[in-house]
Amino acid sequence: MGLRSVDGIRFLQNTVAALQSTSGGGLVVGDGIGAIQRDTLSLSVDGNRAAADLFINRGGSYVERFQQTGNRDFLDLAIADFRESTRQNPGDIRGYNQLGDALLRAGDAAGAVEAFREGIARRPENVEARRGLARALTQTGDLGGAREAIASAMQLDRANPENFNVLGNIEIAAGNFDAAREAFEQARQLDPINANAMVGLADVYYAEGDREQAEEFIRAAAALAPTDLDVLARLRQINRGR
Repeated sequence: MGLRSVDGIRFLQNTVAALQSTSGGGLVVGDGIGAIQRDTLSLSVDGNRAAADLFINRGGSYVERFQQTGNRDFLDLAIADFRESTRQNPGDIRGYNQLGDALLRAGDAAGAVEAFREGIARRPENVEARRGLARALTQTGDLGGAREAIASAMQLDRANPENFNVLGNIEIAAGNFDAAREAFEQARQLDPINANAMVGLADVYYAEGDREQAEEFIRAAAALAPTDLDVLARLRQINRGR
């Protein structure tokens, strides 16, 4: 059995109504968020790929709205949808990876560790899950575990610049700024316009007290990712330090 037509129509109506209530890129007003919340898990579905795809796609749209508005309600909705996607199709690694990412955004590093580990248990060859686990373990302070996780990701894909970006952040957390800089520079060699590498280099130089270099790299990152909340937060931090 697929989606019930009535539920599907109701979901679309509520989503459209909620998005239409957004004013000037700000927070959703009225009962828009509440309408979406009431229908977050109201779709009557069987455990199948199509249902998981729906929840993954809708969760992704909520993450985008969170990025645009900073409204935490959208992030909570995304987490609920990604969780549901793993229930509908436990074999789909995308649900675990996106759930882990969203939990990290929400500050729940321990929950992200659990999500990524479950994904790895189902798809051991997935590089993104191993990289996500390294990120989450870094946030929990388990730098040894983070190093093991990113090393396993690199064994599977040595040419991925994001692996070096994660390694660089591990080194920053450990206070090894030279090693961090080397990792981010390796990421840039693989992808010269990699915004995450530029953010990482900005973090290194900022930690070392070189505000001028930090600003140069963060402004370059902002030019590549002008709506990224993490980039904008670092830019504000540098501007406050002037």
